[in-house]
Amino acid sequence: MKVLHAAETIKGGVATVMRQIALANVASAEVEDIHCLVPENQKSEINGLSPDNVITFKRTGRNIASFFSFLRVFIVSIRQYKPDIIHLHSTFAGVLGRIALMILYPIYRPKVIYCPHAFSFLMEGNKLKKSLYKNIERLLLPITDAVICVSEFERNAAIENGLKEEKLHVVYNGVPVVDTNKIFPNPYQEDVVNLLFVGRFDYQKGFDILSAMIEKLKGKPFHLTIVGGAVHGEDIYPDLPQTTYTGWLSSDKIAPYFSHADVLIVPSRWEGFAMVSLEAMSYGVPVVSSNCTSFPEMIFPGKNGYMFDLSSPASLTEIVENKSKEGWALMGINARTIFMEKFISERMIEGTLNIYKKSLN
Repeated sequence: MKVLHAAETIKGGVATVMRQIALANVASAEVEDIHCLVPENQKSEINGLSPDNVITFKRTGRNIASFFSFLRVFIVSIRQYKPDIIHLHSTFAGVLGRIALMILYPIYRPKVIYCPHAFSFLMEGNKLKKSLYKNIERLLLPITDAVICVSEFERNAAIENGLKEEKLHVVYNGVPVVDTNKIFPNPYQEDVVNLLFVGRFDYQKGFDILSAMIEKLKGKPFHLTIVGGAVHGEDIYPDLPQTTYTGWLSSDKIAPYFSHADVLIVPSRWEGFAMVSLEAMSYGVPVVSSNCTSFPEMIFPGKNGYMFDLSSPASLTEIVENKSKEGWALMGINARTIFMEKFISERMIEGTLNIYKKSLN
């Protein structure tokens, strides 16, 4: 089979998923040809893939010029490589790509796999926008052979919003297994509970909830390390007590922070299937998250972490305060075990490939 992956932007978890699946496609005897269409300024996000397998388009932002650039290269790539499978990643590629395929339908009909990486109608927002997103998804479903949902929560929500159940398939995200015997230098203080946050400084990621938490822990034996940056890349770092900012880090440079953290904090208001939680668990780090969207499918309270109720964000501080370094370490053992059982990348890759094969049959 020939596979074309396409995304309008791949920053964050989308890049992690696409890279792993694409590399597996390259290595698979069942995949004859594979290409990834990504923004020119983001191609480093899928490092490890041969340049021969990467197609780029010019993207300057989420604007009309960039959308037309994506569409032009997308259509040219279809005509050149004639893929059997087109795997569209995230909402904008899902909309643009499927509109183009509707136009091409009379002359070319590949199988279309779409993964929204969290439907837009699941995000917080006004009812009009959510209704618009829902109707767009329903309108484009007939040209879609399979929709990959990253959680049971997402699949159930899609069904409730009128998407056909038989087209919805759950494949949990996964990340590679790390060697926990590898020794990294400890970047933290050793006499405090080290809290880690990885992500954007925005409302979705609950940065305000995180800030309130560390303010309440002021003067107590806790330290927060924040890996990430502001929404639009500005070098603005709020003045928070007992907090260290690292900026964005590559996977190699972030490894010591995962390896030595006591607990990862994920106070998101909505997510698809948070990759950062899986990465932490792969290192044997427990997770404290909100109880939104898919977190109940990966966090098992008292085993590999805890969840706080978003309607009571102050309870996050109570959860963090009531556990010692030794207690977190014991939960970290469970976190690694649960990760190995449910969330290794091989499971995600196998599930995705099975959907490809079923759609072709």
